[in-house]
Amino acid sequence: MFGKPKKKAGLGLADPSHIARQEIDEASHIADQAIRLAVAGEHTLMQSNSADAMRIVSAIEKALEKSPDDLELLVAKSGALCCGLQFKTAEEVIDQVLSINPEHFEARQRKDHWEKWTHLFSYPSWSDTATTLHPVIAAHLRYGQVVQIVRDGLQAGIAVVRPAQRQQFSAGIVK
Repeated sequence: MFGKPKKKAGLGLADPSHIARQEIDEASHIADQAIRLAVAGEHTLMQSNSADAMRIVSAIEKALEKSPDDLELLVAKSGALCCGLQFKTAEEVIDQVLSINPEHFEARQRKDHWEKWTHLFSYPSWSDTATTLHPVIAAHLRYGQVVQIVRDGLQAGIAVVRPAQRQQFSAGIVK
């Protein structure tokens, strides 16, 4: 009855007080500008160039200088390296994460299912300040996918998107 208290799940890289908040936001901003996502049928295609990908990596490395033990930052670095076609180095970073924590879910899935388990930069960006839907989110919504994986800063998240009409909201909610 009086066992160990459960550890609360933190906000991870979305934590507004993360020690590397500025660097995380910078890397996310670069990714928002540099990575292009498009829809082909029900699939999402990603396009980036090596120079922009390495700018993302550089910003993540600055974050790692402030928070060197942050496994989520390392996983994000691996994804950015993949955007720059640095697959061997990206896999080495995943191996580093697994050497620290063999149970790390995201790293384990990337390692075990490299060809099928996509990295975080292959998801559309999402934030609580967004005023429009990313085109990929809108396209997937047309296919009836109301629950979607998104990139929230430098971590994967889940968005539940439901179409609604203006008249369904109270007058004070809609501008």
